[in-house]
Amino acid sequence: TFKMSVNLNNFEKVKKVGEGSFGKVYLIEDKDTEKQYCAKISRNVIEDNYLDDLINLITEVSLFSKFEHPSIIKFIGYSTVDFNNNPKPVIIMECCPNGTLKDAISKEKYSQALPWYDDTIKLIIIYGIASAMSYLHSHDILHRDLKTDNVLLDAYLYPKIADFGLAAIMSNLKEKESNT
Repeated sequence: TFKMSVNLNNFEKVKKVGEGSFGKVYLIEDKDTEKQYCAKISRNVIEDNYLDDLINLITEVSLFSKFEHPSIIKFIGYSTVDFNNNPKPVIIMECCPNGTLKDAISKEKYSQALPWYDDTIKLIIIYGIASAMSYLHSHDILHRDLKTDNVLLDAYLYPKIADFGLAAIMSNLKEKESNT
């Protein structure tokens, strides 16, 4: 996993694009290439006595970094410190400029739908989510937190499954069940 580590000094924060129980998400830009990404910055400081937080981070990074599917958000890298050098982990991923599926549904409800958000795109989104989940399950991985907040929409409104903090490998779950 060391190869996946990134130096945050190579990036600049552009703006905050989201917030959740995990922390904050920022739009960031690579200073050399000007390519934009998203940085998910943990709310919690990772300390030696927070073993559960450390295990969740390692699980998310190790699983997330291995996925190769068009409907799963692309992992770019991670840092063990935030932009202020605090021991708060940061996960860098591709940027999805159209927000979450929850946002798209809410906008449609108030007659403010995104451009091209029609029945065809809705079917593509459903198919993309089903395809991504099938891919994960074929690799014995359970997402365990699939919801409209965790489905991001790229520039073309294609779905990207995100947030693998609660994901688990099925064989590990079966092993835990047999030990209880």
